Amino acid sequence: MEEDNNKNMIPDFSPGNPWKEGSEEIGLDQLCAVRALNNKSQLKIIDKDGKKEIYLPTAIEITKGEETRTTSHWTLNHKVSLDIGDGWLGSSIIILSPLEVLVQENGDPENLKAVDTFWAKGVKLPKGSKILFLSGIPDQFKSGIEGIEIVDLELDKDLLEKVRKAREDLDNNYSRQTENEYYNLGREMDEVANSKINPQIESMGYTVLDQDHNGSYMGEENLDRAIVTLAEKRKIKSSVTHAESIYGEMDSGFFSGPLTILSEYDPEKDEADYFTSAMRMTEGTFRDMKITTKGEKDLLMIFSAELYKVLKKYPNVLEDIDNKIAFNDLMRGNSWLQETLRDWAEKDKSAEVTKMLDEIN
Repeated sequence: MEEDNNKNMIPDFSPGNPWKEGSEEIGLDQLCAVRALNNKSQLKIIDKDGKKEIYLPTAIEITKGEETRTTSHWTLNHKVSLDIGDGWLGSSIIILSPLEVLVQENGDPENLKAVDTFWAKGVKLPKGSKILFLSGIPDQFKSGIEGIEIVDLELDKDLLEKVRKAREDLDNNYSRQTENEYYNLGREMDEVANSKINPQIESMGYTVLDQDHNGSYMGEENLDRAIVTLAEKRKIKSSVTHAESIYGEMDSGFFSGPLTILSEYDPEKDEADYFTSAMRMTEGTFRDMKITTKGEKDLLMIFSAELYKVLKKYPNVLEDIDNKIAFNDLMRGNSWLQETLRDWAEKDKSAEVTKMLDEIN
C-alpha cells in the first residue's frame, strides 16, 4: 500500500537539461527554480474541481497586510545561500520547480536572475515540481499531490532542534556570542541540507550551479551573461538591485509607511504633517518612474487608490500649504499617477479631485 502511495506522489514530466560551463546560451529548460520556505504556512493546498493544487502565497497574503512583501522569490539551480539577515538558516521546506513549466503556469517573472528570480504575486506550483521537507512530512501532504513529488529528506532532527534553539536564544538574548552560535549551527545545517538538496536538483536533469557569489555566480564562466541574454529575449528585467526597486521600497517601509498613513488618515486625529510625510516619502520612489511590468503597475494602483480615497473623503486636505506643496511635487514627477487619479475623478464626477489636479503647477 505504501509503495502504491509513493508511486502516486511521483510526477510524470520531461526532465530538465544540463548546462555546461562555457556555454554562451541557456534556456528555460536548463533552469530549476528553487525556493526556501521557513514553515508550512507558506504552502497552501487548494481544492480545484476535486483535485489538490499547491499555491505559494506572498507574505502580504499570508499576514493579511501586516507584512508588505508582494513578491515570491526564487534562486536558480541552487538553494538560497546562507544569510543571517534574511533568516534562511534552517529553512524547513525547499521547493524545486522546472522554470519552463513554472513560467507556463504563472507567466514570466518580474525579474530573472541566478540569485533572485521573482514574481510580483503568489504562484501556483506546476506538475513536475518537488517539495522537500527537511523536518518531516506534515500530515496534509502525506497522501500526496497529483503531479508533485513529496520528499522527506530526513535531516538530523537533533541538528534541526539545535538551530531552532539557537534562533530562539538569539531573539531573546542578542549578543555576538548568540549570533555566532546561530550562524555556525546554521552553516552546518546548510551544508548538510545542500548535500541532500543538490542530488534532488540533479535527479530532475539540471546542473547544480552553486558557486560562491555576491549578486552573481563568480565561478561559472558565461552563466550570468547567458541568463541576462535569456531575460532580454523574453523582455524580463535581470537585476540584483531588488532593494532599490519599487518592491524593495515597499518591503523596507518607504512604500508601506505612506500606504499605512493614507489608509488610516484622519485630519481631525492625525498630526498636520502626516499627509505631507506620506507625499514626501513616496516622491523619491515614484519620481520619473517608468512602469514596465504589470507588477509595478499593480503596486502603483494600490498607492493610487489609497491617495484617491483621501483626496475624495477630505477635499480640504490641500488647504494646508505644506500638504499642497508636497502633493504637487509628487504629482509633477509622476504623470501616470496624475492620469490615473484624473481618470477616476472623471468617472466619479468628483469636481473636488479634478480641481486639485488642475491646480498642479
